[in-house]
Amino acid sequence: MQEDIDKKTTKLDPYETIMMMEESHSSLNNFTNFLKYGKSSNDCMFSNLGRVDIPYLYKNFAVETIFSPSVIGPLGNTTTLVTSTYLGQMDFTFIASEGFIPYNEAQAIKEKMMEILNEL
Repeated sequence: MQEDIDKKTTKLDPYETIMMMEESHSSLNNFTNFLKYGKSSNDCMFSNLGRVDIPYLYKNFAVETIFSPSVIGPLGNTTTLVTSTYLGQMDFTFIASEGFIPYNEAQAIKEKMMEILNEL
């Protein structure tokens, strides 16, 4: 999967992408409405940030833990799993909107994920 991602991202042109985003500012309100009220095309987004390359030791302190960032927003299906690794420790963040997954179901998903991970 990583090889496929690497192959696809090498085709990206950062300058062209930024210019396209700059040109799209005028349609931001329409795009926001589309994301809020349109049908989501994914059930869950998975984002693997990989190894976080931040030094452990600084002059007067040490970084013990880095937590995976979370995502926010009312746009579309916000169900997301984010993972990152720091100092050999993998961190997972599970984010879900109650508009898509009721709280008790999200808790059950989290518990099942932990059960699977603990079996590894």
